[in-house]
Amino acid sequence: MAFDFPSSPTNGQVFVPPSGPTYIFNGGVWNTVGGYGATFLQQQVITVSGDITLHSETLNFLVEVQGGGAGGGSNYGCAASQGSIGTGGGAGAYCSKWIKRPSGVYTPSCTVAASVGYSTNGNASTFTDGTNTLTAGGGYSGNVGAAYGSIVYGGGQGGIASGGDINAQGERGGAGLVWQLTGSVSILSGMGATSRFGVGGAQSLNTSGGAATLAGSPGIGYGSGGSGAASQGAGSGSVGGGAGTPGLVVITEFR
Repeated sequence: MAFDFPSSPTNGQVFVPPSGPTYIFNGGVWNTVGGYGATFLQQQVITVSGDITLHSETLNFLVEVQGGGAGGGSNYGCAASQGSIGTGGGAGAYCSKWIKRPSGVYTPSCTVAASVGYSTNGNASTFTDGTNTLTAGGGYSGNVGAAYGSIVYGGGQGGIASGGDINAQGERGGAGLVWQLTGSVSILSGMGATSRFGVGGAQSLNTSGGAATLAGSPGIGYGSGGSGAASQGAGSGSVGGGAGTPGLVVITEFR
């Protein structure tokens, strides 16, 4: 079917024929947009900070920003009949936004959160283009549990997001537990928080009643928290929680 496209169009001009998809003029070409006319071009998974180069035909794109996960809490060495646990690190926040590519030179950029060690807050990831700024904050580190008898500690809070169409706070890190039964101590460290693109570090558990020193586990993927460390009994020592994972920026492009 032939359409009577407008003569001398300008960039960004929209044409809607009586039957068919919507068109937009960009870079000397009429391109279909929206509905069944939208065409996927490419997806960029960005793990390094810097400028972002879009496909030459991109008209609209979805940007997703994932903040970095936090490290799990460390622990203390214990005396007999004591236990000490670290709680899980919080997950980084997530935000997303649909953006229409403006005409002319357009060079957005991003900052991607680096991974962090134990007992350390996660870093923020950002996307900016001069008009839009999306920020996905890093998670907060797990807490360090002192050597006590039966006690529970809460995990690190999730990061906060802003600037997106969707702004989701990161998941909170898991709580840890020390409990005593008839003089025997058991320990369970806090699990790292799970993110949109990653899984939190696994908990450490010991119910044997004997002395134990258990390091935390790192998160997996992107934006997840590390789990806490744990110890119990005389002769146990201090050790670090698991590392928090780095952030991520994903750009999905359409024409």
